[in-house]
Amino acid sequence: MSGSLTPVRRKLFWAEHHMTLLGKEMRAFYEHHSEPSILSEFDPADQCHVLTFSGTTDIPTRWGLIVGDYVSSARSSLDHLVWQLVLANGGVPGRNNSFPVLETQAGWLRNVEQRAESRGPGPLEGISTTAWSIIKELQPYNAGDRDAAHATWLAALHYLWNVDKHQVIHGAMAYATGDAPEVTVEPSDCLQVSKVFYGRRRLEDGAEIARVQVVEIKPPPGGNANVHFDIPISVAFGEEGKGVASVGFLAHMLRKLHEVVSRFEPEF
Repeated sequence: MSGSLTPVRRKLFWAEHHMTLLGKEMRAFYEHHSEPSILSEFDPADQCHVLTFSGTTDIPTRWGLIVGDYVSSARSSLDHLVWQLVLANGGVPGRNNSFPVLETQAGWLRNVEQRAESRGPGPLEGISTTAWSIIKELQPYNAGDRDAAHATWLAALHYLWNVDKHQVIHGAMAYATGDAPEVTVEPSDCLQVSKVFYGRRRLEDGAEIARVQVVEIKPPPGGNANVHFDIPISVAFGEEGKGVASVGFLAHMLRKLHEVVSRFEPEF
């Protein structure tokens, strides 16, 4: 039996199906609920614009079930990939074969590259040296320190998969993504943004998100000035402090998976 990428792509198709389903459910939900918004109030004591979150945080738990199914299909596509790579290399895959995801080089050496013979065959036993090298290159530990490794899309996918399998249904939450807020001032030659306090966090109705200080460089014409704020907010899944993925990051994972699978096409 020769290997094929068809089973792998079917898994990715099923993951896409769940992302599409999640999108439909979110659109239907917000047709009957106000979409989240940002309120701004000036604090004269700190001379800052205080930005707060306004919106419902009563998000359907069903969304967490959909994300769990998405994560399962997305992550297992990589294990299917290794199985097919063994077949493509003329081998017979076994229960040991899987796609390792390791956040430290020590973990990679211990479990894959320098695995003790007493522990039995490793997860990549039977694949080609080229495929082996690509999988090593993809490991999260290559991102740098442990925090950087944990923040990679592959480590996040692996974490969410393990939580869904063994622990809890992924909780859905309104979430400040941590991306820098866009602050526009008019007229731009009269005002300058000097401070922005912002953080990645779970949001409750009324929660403070950021404080923005705008300094007047010179009096604006007519004494009129405007400040506009645009802060990225998303629905996210996971557990704050351990691992959270926004809907946008989940979609990013799927794009990366398609890129990864394409890299192995020459093996088949």
